Amino acid sequence: KQIRQWWNKWPHANIGIAMGEKSQVIGFEVYPGNKAHETFKELQAELAWPNTTASRYGGRGAYLIYKHPGFKVRSQLLGPGVELKSDGAYIVAPRSRHVSGEYYEWMRGKSPEDLEPAELPELPEPWLQRLRGEVQPKSAEGAAEGDDTDFAGEGQEVNTAAEIGRLAELSDMD
Repeated sequence: KQIRQWWNKWPHANIGIAMGEKSQVIGFEVYPGNKAHETFKELQAELAWPNTTASRYGGRGAYLIYKHPGFKVRSQLLGPGVELKSDGAYIVAPRSRHVSGEYYEWMRGKSPEDLEPAELPELPEPWLQRLRGEVQPKSAEGAAEGDDTDFAGEGQEVNTAAEIGRLAELSDMD
């Protein structure tokens, strides 16, 4: 009843998906620009990222959604252009409208109907400490500095989270 009232009052409102322990999912947001490509290359060199639920948004960014690992995870920047979202954070859901005027959308074959959020790969101790917020990743220094790196275009399929970094190298993706 409450949700119907909200939709009647705000029919063009965007939708958020809560991240964290209660929802049992965490998200990685890869912003357009902000040296996201370099950051993601560093992250993919450290872990074998499994294929997972993923969406993109009009600002040419993306969200990767994974199962919550079962311990306290701190929302934080993992480096320039890549943010971990957990307790107290949310991601904007597909069908919402981005400030650019484009809509958030599930990547082809990556919607929750197609693919459940994957479990994170086995995490080495430095990653466990990073996710718990016990250490600041050295690549987070300068995270607010932007660059002109283009990120993801329409129609681009992403088969694994590691391929997100590769998208920054591409320009016209149909």
